[in-house]
Amino acid sequence: MMTNNSLAQIKSLNYIIPFFLFFNFIVVGIVASYLNISQMYWAGALVPLLLVLQPNKTRLFSDNIQLALFCWLVYLGFNWLFLTGGSLKAIAIKDYIIPSISLLIASRIVLSNVQLSAIYKLIRTIVFIQLPFVISQFFITARASNTKAFDWDLISGTFGFNPQGGGGNSAGLLLFLCFYCTMAVKKIRLKRATQLDFLAIIFSMTSVLMMETKIVIVLVIFIVIAVVEPKEFLKPKIILGSSLFITVFVVGMVANYSSNFSSGSGKGQSITEYVIDIGNDYSKTDLVDYSSGEVSRIASITIWMDNNLSHRLTVNSLVGHGLTSSKYANVNNSEAVIFASPVSFASSQLSIYLWDIGLLGVFILIALLLYKFLSLLQMKTVGLYDKTFKSGGVFLILAITIYPLYSTVLHVNKITFSILLLLMITTSKDKISK
Repeated sequence: MMTNNSLAQIKSLNYIIPFFLFFNFIVVGIVASYLNISQMYWAGALVPLLLVLQPNKTRLFSDNIQLALFCWLVYLGFNWLFLTGGSLKAIAIKDYIIPSISLLIASRIVLSNVQLSAIYKLIRTIVFIQLPFVISQFFITARASNTKAFDWDLISGTFGFNPQGGGGNSAGLLLFLCFYCTMAVKKIRLKRATQLDFLAIIFSMTSVLMMETKIVIVLVIFIVIAVVEPKEFLKPKIILGSSLFITVFVVGMVANYSSNFSSGSGKGQSITEYVIDIGNDYSKTDLVDYSSGEVSRIASITIWMDNNLSHRLTVNSLVGHGLTSSKYANVNNSEAVIFASPVSFASSQLSIYLWDIGLLGVFILIALLLYKFLSLLQMKTVGLYDKTFKSGGVFLILAITIYPLYSTVLHVNKITFSILLLLMITTSKDKISK
């Protein structure tokens, strides 16, 4: 998997980016999960700060995205100083301040195509490492869970899980695998793929088939959009081919989930019944189970609206209740106190942000995302890996638009957050010619 040429390319990265990639995508999750050392996630938040040592950086504010990220830091600093409670300030530094500083650092890094090639090969190596862990978790770890007969949350590769059950980073692993597949498929379309690229795609798809991550049905549509050039969408051949691929994939994945992942009262149900059950699960508006700690995604938004918008718009509605206040969003709820429930009313990333940074903070993030997307579309590509990572970046931004409604991993889990750092590192508007 690593040739002498690949090692020479890695050396061109001064070992800083390789260390960051392997530490955050492999070491942190393994140690935190299998050794039950959750403090490793602090290390996962701190290690990206080493990127400041990476050579080949632009001047600060040489790009508008850097200025926008700096303004975002100022907004967070105001929230941290004046709204965040004393006991939460330390957690807020880990969850908000340090990651945002890391994003600003990453946005300044400018790499050559040789260095991008090295990063691509490192990402591919990390993809290969995932499958043995997924297989072990599927056949052993998930079946040994004390909380469920089969705990799907424990199937997360090296991306980390809660050894007590009920919480894993399978959504983060899925995002990473789809990010890689987007770039590999782009190489295939450019007729520059190698046998290792095809093998890594097979490894990725095998891992996905062993994980219950229904959002992959949407992500595969984003992969197609990311690898097809805008002008190609006008060609009937591309439209028909893409539609056929998406249809076959969706039907195959739904059939796989229906036959392998249905349990309890849903065991043995038809594909149609399975699809109806999925729709019902995602559309529940009143699910709050204090005994199990489960809150539906829609219920989490509804609860925030009831607390913040039912009477009138307040200052807290606009700027938030303080960074990480979402961790205690149920503190005044008597039923939660009675049950001593771990339930979090902020069960999606969007509801976390609504509690923590308010409507204004959410709008700032949307503006940042939109600006990055438009600048990425306008980015000039001068080589194979420029084009490859541009497609990967388009996929990530499309995925980020729906992940806040699906999970909390992009915010809470620093391993998955590192994928956003990759987006910044590999999609600079400037390039070094070598």
